[in-house]
Amino acid sequence: MAGNVRELRNVIERAVIIAGEGHIERRHLPPSFDPPAGDGPAPVSQDPNAISFRIGTTVDEAERGLILRTLEYTGNNKTRAAEILGVSLKTMHNKLKEYASTGRG
Repeated sequence: MAGNVRELRNVIERAVIIAGEGHIERRHLPPSFDPPAGDGPAPVSQDPNAISFRIGTTVDEAERGLILRTLEYTGNNKTRAAEILGVSLKTMHNKLKEYASTGRG
């Protein structure tokens, strides 16, 4: 039970950061808060800040895309991007260094 409360708290904190001064909306919540797949077709997001990946995208590619798009969203503010993604600033710097060394960032 404590794990669920912690997870919920993390989700809410992340949503507050993303929403900024506005109200928390469904788009600020992770996909796990969407209704189960059997409850009708999933809506296609028209949100320009949404990210989608093709089936077959590797986890590394998806992670890279998510980090780079979040940096774009924050105007390259690494501290804010790390907060939104729920990672430490050190992790953010390490990932960016990794992308630069492989020519993927």
